[in-house]
Amino acid sequence: MRVTFAFVASALVVSLVLRTLNYFSDKRNNPVSVKAQVFLSWTLSVSILTLVPLDVGYSLSQMGNDKNGGAHERTDDGNMMTYMWGVTYWSTFLLTWVILPLHQIYEDSGDFTFASRCSTALRENVVFYLVLVGILAIGATGLLFFGSLDASSLSAYGIVVANAWGISTGILLVGYGLVEVPRALYKRSFLDDRPTMAYKRVAHVSRSLQEAHEDLKKVCKAVATTARVMPRRHELRWAMDIIESEVPDAETLRMDNNNNNNNNNN
Repeated sequence: MRVTFAFVASALVVSLVLRTLNYFSDKRNNPVSVKAQVFLSWTLSVSILTLVPLDVGYSLSQMGNDKNGGAHERTDDGNMMTYMWGVTYWSTFLLTWVILPLHQIYEDSGDFTFASRCSTALRENVVFYLVLVGILAIGATGLLFFGSLDASSLSAYGIVVANAWGISTGILLVGYGLVEVPRALYKRSFLDDRPTMAYKRVAHVSRSLQEAHEDLKKVCKAVATTARVMPRRHELRWAMDIIESEVPDAETLRMDNNNNNNNNNN
């Protein structure tokens, strides 16, 4: 029974994550590595909904054996539950504190080579962790100085800080959802106001798109001017060629602008 539940629940979790990822992702511009990390992160997070009922069922079965006078021995199911919880915890831990932050800074960095982008990602994350460790060290030093903490209870201090971080983050996120989701549903309940709200959103998006298009034209013009005046033998010419290859040409911008104007007129 537990095997069937685990199989069906895992299939539902994977299907839900794939459907959500397909709905929200940009199929043309998102790299495969980004999609893979998002899929893994969401799957591990939602998989807790599968592990908790399995763990509860295993605990209840063990309690039944104890009441019937059976010996309390660690079974294969118990070993499997421990293994599954360990894989979920440490995978989530590595994604949260190592893999995803490094990849985020790597994608956001403006360096031109793979090595330089990795160096930027490592440097910025090391600075973040040093600041975090410094704050924790200051707190621990203060507690040790006032006698509220001793060397033997430092591990307990770390557990308390970690739980406080998780609970505070959860409260903030859940609090936002408890306010924003009902408010959005309340606004959508007025059917007569939906067209007006849609018109306002369309006007705002159209204005933002036009401003972004004008900014892009200025950037493209600056890139074209810089590429034209930079000597071919300049030491940074290779970087200029990379920038120029990433910038759309004037004909593409003109066609996009004409399409936007036609859509606005329609």
